[in-house]
Amino acid sequence: TPTQTGGLSQTAFLWYGGHMIDLGTLPGGLNSEAGGPNSSGEAAIFSETYRTDPNGEDFCELGTHRQCLGAIWKNGVMTALPTLEGGHNAAAYDINNRGQVVGFAENGKRDATCLTGGTPFQVIRFEAVIWGADGEIRELPPLKGDTVGFAWGINDAGQVVGSSGLCSNTAIPPEPSGQHAVLWDKDGSVTDLGNLGSAPNVATSINSRGDVVGTAQSAADGTIHAFKWTRGKPMQDLGAFPGAFATVAPCCKTINDRGEVVGFAIDPTGMRALVWQGNVPVDLNTLIPAGSPWYLQ
Repeated sequence: TPTQTGGLSQTAFLWYGGHMIDLGTLPGGLNSEAGGPNSSGEAAIFSETYRTDPNGEDFCELGTHRQCLGAIWKNGVMTALPTLEGGHNAAAYDINNRGQVVGFAENGKRDATCLTGGTPFQVIRFEAVIWGADGEIRELPPLKGDTVGFAWGINDAGQVVGSSGLCSNTAIPPEPSGQHAVLWDKDGSVTDLGNLGSAPNVATSINSRGDVVGTAQSAADGTIHAFKWTRGKPMQDLGAFPGAFATVAPCCKTINDRGEVVGFAIDPTGMRALVWQGNVPVDLNTLIPAGSPWYLQ
């Protein structure tokens, strides 16, 4: 069905047993995207609906200006997750093995500065949220002095990572930007993970030990670097790939319990897949057989 996204639509899928299973959309929606799955086969979803956004917003950032909702998919059924009171939109990005889902949702508070931020057409503030296994939504407050935030990763202990900032300088995923990389503990308390001397700073993934990775702008060279954070220690710069203007440890599940990190770099020639060996980013294309027809992005 033609949409404003170049005449194409996209739907979430699950790869299982060598086959792609189309997870579809919420009723009337044209586009959706999936995160996960967890060990129970559940996937976190954000999907458009048939409704045109009443404020002209484009919360899914697909160019269609339709309502966007978080959802959970299990056993062939997609179920919409609730929004915060006063908000029309939400998005879900990650799910843990306890069935807890994280993302972000509008809270109904209008803010004229949102239009100057990185989320086009946005007029209402948004907050990081967690949905319990029963579907109940709970706010994860931004840092003191900040007005908005988003969550992007969760571990099985219920610890959540993302970013916090002002509506004027924060952009929600899929192309996120925020002033402060943050960790929400399971009680909802929020911790600023620090910075590399500048902003933006976004935490993207967390393992079961509570180690966090993300991206931060380096004051030293002005480029985007990947970082690692461990409780009780300052943010650790994982460095930039040579020649890259962005070296990224993205969402989600990009750090395992051994502390191994994967991501990608962007330079003037394009993208390349990375794995960090120690604290050094290594191009995965140098680790596949010589003469391989594959190029790993």
